[in-house]
Amino acid sequence: MDMKIKSMNRKHLHFNTNNMRNKIYVVCLLLLQALVAFPQDDNEAQQTGTRFSFKFLPENDIFYVPSWNNGQELEKLCELISQHDKKIANGEIPIQVTGYCTSLSEETENLKMAKTRSNRVKTELILRANMREENFRTTNHATNYNGMKDVVIVSITIPKKKQEVVVKEVKREAEPPKEEKKEVITVVTEETIETPMELPKVKSNYAQLNLHFNLLHWLTLTPDLGLELTLNQQLTLLVRGTYTDWSWKDDERSFYFWRLNPEVRYYWKPQRSFYTGAEFHTGSFDIKLNDTGRKGDFIGGGLTFGYVLYVNNSLAFDFNLGLGYTKLDYDKYVLKGYNVESRKRNVWGPTQAGVSLVWKICK
Repeated sequence: MDMKIKSMNRKHLHFNTNNMRNKIYVVCLLLLQALVAFPQDDNEAQQTGTRFSFKFLPENDIFYVPSWNNGQELEKLCELISQHDKKIANGEIPIQVTGYCTSLSEETENLKMAKTRSNRVKTELILRANMREENFRTTNHATNYNGMKDVVIVSITIPKKKQEVVVKEVKREAEPPKEEKKEVITVVTEETIETPMELPKVKSNYAQLNLHFNLLHWLTLTPDLGLELTLNQQLTLLVRGTYTDWSWKDDERSFYFWRLNPEVRYYWKPQRSFYTGAEFHTGSFDIKLNDTGRKGDFIGGGLTFGYVLYVNNSLAFDFNLGLGYTKLDYDKYVLKGYNVESRKRNVWGPTQAGVSLVWKICK
């Protein structure tokens, strides 16, 4: 009798143990399903934050683009801005610019220097990426950033697109099998902006004015000066003038030349690097380098091609070449006042070439 009771107790204990294991297993499955079905907080998981750092020399506010990978950072930043230019222009995605400076002795001087450097970086973005002052949110600190004393940090938070999270129901072994279900959860992320700031309205950069000095002309002692006026983000007007008047050996040798050369340029990207254009040129000359001289006028036009290499936010080099048509109408003479013959020529080929130093005088 005792043996039967003990045997029944063992079976009952074994049955209870199995039931307990099944219950624990089912609870674990339910917890796993709950973790899968309810995603984590959206604020951090569904925003893409990107930061770009631009370094400066101590006690100096000049933005050296080619140094310390500043140029690579600037290209990446401009590319990111071009991908989201509409949302940035509409104010949906602000550009946060933060200046840090601790290389000076006084806190007020550090804040002033940080503010100036932030403005340098914003000016570069206005010129290269067609941004406006109202697209920026600017703060400055008299502290360092991760150990860096002289740096400007530009950060952009891009909200991710809508995502579809497919959650499958986990099969339970303790219950009869059911048909597998799918639930579609649409997650919409929105950007939250901390401490919005009202920025003062400033004038557009479309009135930018640049000075051009063709170094090839100056090397031949031929003064040259050009003025380039920005019409819109990719279109400019350049007017260049050249003049020289030399004589030597008691006026037996002379070199007189002047040229007026207006040109309309179209830059292929807002960064203003590669461009094409159309130019018109006219002028006159009186050149006598040996016993025979040539005196006359010329007029023509053509297409121009070029590339601008930026040194910093104030200086750049402009490499350009022009191809087209020039009509020459001149007299050939031996002595002054005595013409040997008159000629007219139509020339197809190069109309201009230059390596110009560009100085931004109005930003």
